[in-house]
This record gives sequence, C-alpha cells and structure tokens, in this order.
Amino acid sequence: MNPHESEFLFARKEAHASKAGEESIVKKKIVTCITIVLILCIYGVMFGFSAQNGEQSGDLSFLVSRQLVRFADFFSMDTWTAEEMNTRAEQIDFLIRKAAHFSEYAALGFLEFGLAVMWMKPGKRRVCLIVGILLFSGGLDEFHQMFVPGRYPSFWDVLLDTAGGLSGMALLSFINLVALGRKQTAGNTGS
Repeated sequence: MNPHESEFLFARKEAHASKAGEESIVKKKIVTCITIVLILCIYGVMFGFSAQNGEQSGDLSFLVSRQLVRFADFFSMDTWTAEEMNTRAEQIDFLIRKAAHFSEYAALGFLEFGLAVMWMKPGKRRVCLIVGILLFSGGLDEFHQMFVPGRYPSFWDVLLDTAGGLSGMALLSFINLVALGRKQTAGNTGS
C-alpha cells in the first residue's frame, strides 16, 4: 500500500469515527430531553396530588384501594360482600398511600440518576447530587402540604421518598451492570 492510500484510509476511518461520535452526542441529547420531560411530568403529577385537600386525597387513595380489592375479589375463590370489600380496602389504604410515595420517587431516582450517569463522571459526587435532589424534592413536597387543608407534612414520608429514589437508582445501576456484563461477554465471544 502506498503512502497516499494509507493517508486516505486513515482519514476515512477518522471521519467515520467523528460521524459516529456526533450521532452518539445527538442521541444522548435526545434521551436527555425526553428524560427531562418525563421528570417534569412526574413532578407535575406529584404537585397535583399534594395540592389535593385531605378529603380529596383520602378519597382517591381509597378508590385505588377499593379497585385493588375488587381485582383481588375477582381472582379469589369466594365472592366478598360490599362490607368485606370496604374493610379490606380500609386495611390496605395506608400501604397504598405509602406505595404511591415510594413508586413516584423510585421513578424519579431512576430518571434523575440516568441523567447523572450520562453526563457526569462515575463516583460519589453524582450519587450524592441525586440523593440531595431527592431529599430536597421530598422535603419540598411535604412543605407544600403544610398549606393544603387537611394535609400535614411528614418527616417519615421524606425518608420513604428518598428510599424510593435510592431504589430507582439501584435498579438503574443493576440494569447498567447487566448490560455491561452482556456487552463484555459479547465482545469476548466475538474475538
């Protein structure tokens, strides 16, 4: 191969790598925009739930509890009376409310940590940043409830929110580890 052909091939490889890098950045920006929209939607839904007065919030969670009991009744061997269904719905209502807190923040932890993973170097700093955002968000949500009739702030809900966020972060970390392991396995078998 003469020097001109060698230079041409090198320039061609470099141009291909540059184009792939630009496509990767564009994809990263698109994923970032979509993730930010999802995060803002979750915060909007959370604000809407927190703005409900105590009666509205209680009615909504009881409605969800009642629907879950109806679903369970459908699959049970016997049919429950309306009174039995209401009793069961009352029994699980507290858990439903707490599961809502936990799951909202698990989704936030997953998405916010995903942004941090994409744009920040690995390390404690990005973990601490997201945990701080989750704590602040949970505290702000509870603070907001101080001004809503029939609602009150709960330190325990802030901790539950943060635990949910940490679970979302852990889930994303696990998914990334599995994906990395598969990528490395595929790379080793392809050689």
